[in-house]
Amino acid sequence: MPRRLRPEISVKGQTGRIWRHFLTIALFISLATPGHTLPKVDVPKLRVDIQTLETTINDTSVGILPPYQAARQVGLESFVETGAIFTGRVSGWLGARKGAVLSGQTMDVRLGLVKLAQADGAPGNEAVLKALGSENTHALVLLSGEATLSDIRGLLAINRLQVAPLGPSLTLDVPLIIWTKASVRLGLGETLLLNRASGAFVLNFGNMNIDHATIAVTGDENQFSPKFIPFIATAGSGSVQVDGAAISGLGFGHSAKFSGFSVVRHALSPARYPTRITNSVFSDVAGVSIQGVSHAVVQGNNFRETRASAVALARSSYGRVVSNVFTGGMPTNAIRIADGSNNAIVAGNIILKGERAGIVVKNNSKAALVTNNIVWRRDGGGIQVVKSDCGQVSGNLVFGNTQKGIEMRNSRGSLIDGNLIAANQSAGIWVSAQDTTDQTFIRTNRIAGNGSGLETATAGVLVLDGNDFSSQFPRLLKGEWARQTHVIARNLTGQEQIVFSTNGTVTDSVDPTNAQELCPGLDKPGLVSQ
Repeated sequence: MPRRLRPEISVKGQTGRIWRHFLTIALFISLATPGHTLPKVDVPKLRVDIQTLETTINDTSVGILPPYQAARQVGLESFVETGAIFTGRVSGWLGARKGAVLSGQTMDVRLGLVKLAQADGAPGNEAVLKALGSENTHALVLLSGEATLSDIRGLLAINRLQVAPLGPSLTLDVPLIIWTKASVRLGLGETLLLNRASGAFVLNFGNMNIDHATIAVTGDENQFSPKFIPFIATAGSGSVQVDGAAISGLGFGHSAKFSGFSVVRHALSPARYPTRITNSVFSDVAGVSIQGVSHAVVQGNNFRETRASAVALARSSYGRVVSNVFTGGMPTNAIRIADGSNNAIVAGNIILKGERAGIVVKNNSKAALVTNNIVWRRDGGGIQVVKSDCGQVSGNLVFGNTQKGIEMRNSRGSLIDGNLIAANQSAGIWVSAQDTTDQTFIRTNRIAGNGSGLETATAGVLVLDGNDFSSQFPRLLKGEWARQTHVIARNLTGQEQIVFSTNGTVTDSVDPTNAQELCPGLDKPGLVSQ
């Protein structure tokens, strides 16, 4: 580490003995000082409350509870309050052009896959084609009009693609392509089953409306392409509205477009209708992937045992991931905001267990607001912001994770405000890879029982104000600022502002002008309507 980045304090010999003596005196003074009035953290009780929350959410006898209602039963509702953010559902049936005649025919599925590749590239297409068998590339394409499940059954028979029994359930044995002027509506009590053995899937370039219907995978492993699993992909100028649906089993591979339920759009293909995914249950899907979609909404859903990131936004500005519940295995992040997904709001979600960080904002996703979420017992970190300026992490409960609680890395003008960060095995708050002049604001957080309270590695300038470390002693600081532990020890309840500067000095003031110019609204933390 360059000399100019090291705190200029020695702990060797006589200096070390003086420092330790001073720390003891400082601790005594700080404990005797009333400080701020933040409520104390009862870690054992909090652990019991969250375990009860998990039991309540998994109790099938009470049905699917919204996050706020479930949290209220154990007194944790303040951590998932979404305040001004409410997107609602899309009213009315957003279908094809009024008066359009329903038409459909047989089409070579490769034409649809080429159109899909324009939005998300060609990787994975070979596995999809292979699943259909060497001599079968036929798909049903809806060219115009509004199609119901019954209409699709009829068009399959007319075009001699398959004969399906009548009823509220349809097993699709061939790919279905919804062209730009067509739409499909699935309604209450209807079920669409996609046959894995025969290579069925849905490509949507028009509009899909799934209203209290069921979509699931059926059939054995595909003999031509064992890794293939049916999926629903919306691309081009297509859009989708989902409300009250049950969707299970979809998705395979590592490509966003085949992730299970995806909306992938090219910048030159504006959508006719908004994308809304609300109040639905997704179980055993690879995930919901949204790329290149502005103002997408994922709200009020329940995600169970997903096989990849449950919700992944990329290149999607003003996305809303609000009031969802994530439970089960989850081998990677529950929520991922990436690749220039600016002005995203992640609010009111409950994330219980799984691997890696629960919420990740990364790769130039500027001005993300991550607020009022519960992230518990991840085999990894809680909330992570990487290479994304002006991020605000406010009002979250981050508890019992095996790695860091909240991590800020290489992100200018960041704010960590009003969180309860407790019992994480590594640092409660981690700040690293900042430029020497970058400012990170850490305010009014309660930090208790973590592996360490605050850990840094090239952290730039840190501004601490109103944080309560009283339940974190003695593991207060770690990393480049560990030698300044006495500064926190005499200010455990944050009664005075502390500024850690890169050159090793500690002051009581900072000029936030540069950060505020970069990040307007930095001085107004918390839940806002964007």
